[in-house]
Amino acid sequence: MAQSILLVEDEAIVAMDLKLQLEDEGFTVVGPAPTVRRALALIEETPPDFAILDVNLNGATSREIAEQLVACGTGFLYLSGYSGSAILDTLPPGRLVQKPVSFPALLRAITEEMSG
Repeated sequence: MAQSILLVEDEAIVAMDLKLQLEDEGFTVVGPAPTVRRALALIEETPPDFAILDVNLNGATSREIAEQLVACGTGFLYLSGYSGSAILDTLPPGRLVQKPVSFPALLRAITEEMSG
């Protein structure tokens, strides 16, 4: 069975591109979820095996989503343009992958985190 990945991304074009690439690699993509509310609903409806979280979702952070994933024991990584920002200090610990990122580099990070 394919492993499921929750994709939390508020930029529609980025989200659809990542979704298609992840599906091409055999993952089942849950979402994409453009908002905190939608992501939390998807976690409850279809608990994923792993998650990719954009840090900034139209002015909100993915903190609440990350906290829920930690509570469920679900691995995740952050995919964001932020680096060394104070906003990252307010989030649960997790691997940060910088945007822009090539898909092979992102896939490598996902594989490392899922097996890790």
